[in-house]
Amino acid sequence: MSGSQLRVPQRTVDSLIVNYIVQEMRPLSTVEKPAFRELITGVNPAVTVMCRKTLSSRLDDSFQQMQQNLKLELAGTQYVCTTADIWTVNRKSYMCMTVHYISNRDEMSRVSSALACRRFLGSHTYDAIAELMYEIHSLYGLTVDKVTATVTDNASNFGLAFREFLHQIPEITEAEEDLEDVDVINVSEVLSVSDGNELDITLPHHETCCSHSLNLLSTVDADRIIDPMYKKVYRAALAKCTAIWNSTH
Repeated sequence: MSGSQLRVPQRTVDSLIVNYIVQEMRPLSTVEKPAFRELITGVNPAVTVMCRKTLSSRLDDSFQQMQQNLKLELAGTQYVCTTADIWTVNRKSYMCMTVHYISNRDEMSRVSSALACRRFLGSHTYDAIAELMYEIHSLYGLTVDKVTATVTDNASNFGLAFREFLHQIPEITEAEEDLEDVDVINVSEVLSVSDGNELDITLPHHETCCSHSLNLLSTVDADRIIDPMYKKVYRAALAKCTAIWNSTH
């Protein structure tokens, strides 16, 4: 096989570089490192290594395409389940949301995808949490009648967000059934003046994570039991589990 047949096209090299940066979560400055550039050009001197600015543009394009593909996929799905979680690292907070559904195109297989990983600015108040979840759901066209449930941990701010903004299905009375063909206008809604900045936030059914619930039962709740014999057995078992966890790390 000749040397020209062994050379990888520039387009393939660019795709492989982008995939490497994403999969290994490498900094964008990697493509500007002399050793990395030498590695690529050493394999094929005919290719060039993209600069950091080009890499950033390629990543943005890939993200937009991936997001569009997911929107089209979810548009053809009848029901989905989502999850939401907030964590803090290096004094910065983030919210991540995922979606899970049964694919109709792949023999009823279960599919999971990431919806968003956003910076969470400010305090973790229930209304701020509700607004961000609603915004992410709306971005992908996930209405409350499409999301069967959103799963979170047992944090009180998550629970309060769903209690305050849970979508309520209105009950139809007999009198309203008689007026089914009549358009009823609420005068207060017509006369009210809105600044247009408030979101009409509605959230789907809420489920707490069973794994987190079991974790709380086996740690917080179990530790509150004052029986001395139980305490002795519990702490001995927990010490053994801790030793196993430490060994695995």
